[in-house]
Amino acid sequence: MRARSVVRGGLSFTLVSSLCWLLAGTASAAEEEEAAPSPEPSEPEAPPRKPVRPAEAEPAPEPPPPVKPTSSVSLGEFAGWKVGLEGRVNTFFSYGWGNQSPVTTPEGPPFVEGSGVPLNDNQTDVNGNFHTPRIRNGFVANLFALNVSRNLTDTTTMLAHFALWADIETNLSVYIQPQTYMQESYLRLEGPWGQLTAGRQLALFSRGEVEIDFLYAHGNGLGWPCNFNFIYATCGQIGFGVMFPFFRPGFMYQTPSLGGLTFAAGAYDPVILAGKWERVIMPTLQAELAFTTKFGSTGMFKVFANGLIQKLGAKRDFMNIANKTVTQWGGAAGMRFELGPLRMGLAGHYGRGLGFYYAQENSAAAAYNATDLMNPDDARRDGDLRLFRGFYGQLAGVFGPVMLAAGAGVSQLVPLSWETGVALPPLPKQNLGINGVFNYRIADNLVFDIDYFQAQFTWYATVFKQTVHTVNTGLTMTF
Repeated sequence: MRARSVVRGGLSFTLVSSLCWLLAGTASAAEEEEAAPSPEPSEPEAPPRKPVRPAEAEPAPEPPPPVKPTSSVSLGEFAGWKVGLEGRVNTFFSYGWGNQSPVTTPEGPPFVEGSGVPLNDNQTDVNGNFHTPRIRNGFVANLFALNVSRNLTDTTTMLAHFALWADIETNLSVYIQPQTYMQESYLRLEGPWGQLTAGRQLALFSRGEVEIDFLYAHGNGLGWPCNFNFIYATCGQIGFGVMFPFFRPGFMYQTPSLGGLTFAAGAYDPVILAGKWERVIMPTLQAELAFTTKFGSTGMFKVFANGLIQKLGAKRDFMNIANKTVTQWGGAAGMRFELGPLRMGLAGHYGRGLGFYYAQENSAAAAYNATDLMNPDDARRDGDLRLFRGFYGQLAGVFGPVMLAAGAGVSQLVPLSWETGVALPPLPKQNLGINGVFNYRIADNLVFDIDYFQAQFTWYATVFKQTVHTVNTGLTMTF
């Protein structure tokens, strides 16, 4: 549940299209020339008259560019407003099996929260294993989006976007209603000067990693279920080398494309790290630089890099660190390459206080928790943020209606420098995920999927390892 609260879908991985403007041309007046009269045969030839140039016509006023189409289904145009909708519906059968993560390690101490599949006891048999079938949504939940747009000026358009996400699963209880929530709601102004988006939107940090996962693996699949006992949509590759940007309230500006180069910067509502770091000092600041180019008839190359920073203060209840602040920061980079049927993506991230599943994850593993406040060094280090890193690679081949894909990713927690060589608690150490995907496009808007995901979780200070397998199959319709 923790992990996919994380994801509540995924990715509209943002499903609003971006198409080219249509420009209207202007008409020019044609010049006329008056012909000279024919001379009489008996008279000398008269010089031809000088052509008379008519007064130059006023050019017709150039109409404003049309509002960009933003939806696959147009509902009509009213008083200059265009209304459209888009969305998706999917259903998957998911079967998972593996060994259950216990509350305490075989060595005795309890696991530090932040990884594995916990809170699954009612699915566990007497041997400590589970075999659980579910019927649920895929990587992206059911989605219904409404777009309302019009021209603000001759060169600038404005758009209002509202996207409802809905899960079909009901927490293994028929009387519990599925979740429906407004995942996205923003206004967007766009013109030759760039694009300004204000409202709840997909954030910038690590969105390139999720783009690779969506396009070359789980956009029409399921991947890692995140949980076997709760609700919410699933995770795809998230948590295994991929960090979810999350949908966050904020302001984001993006430049127009300058020969394929774009820069985006955003300020988002700050988030706390519950427990000690709950005093917010600044918004979360994020930025991304990307370059995209096409070559030949089927080639495409994209490279991206993005970053995040936010400062937090301690609550006054913690007198030992009441005047201390910490900075969450991170960097991510990657590339996408397409040529003919080949699709390839590589990405990685690194930063302090990030977490496994999403940027600035509210996880107990993200910060050190002092055990001896009477020790000045321990008291001073209380709340120090740990480092996280991840790496992800995905390969796919598209052959007509068929896509075959395989990939792997790893997310790791790096102990603090002074924790090296000391007795660590059972902290999450590594999430390793391997995927295999088969898609068959039955029609333009209907895809059949079979995918497999293997997850392996390890911890510091214990020999316990959790291995979970999942096989998923289902249908996705988009419109």
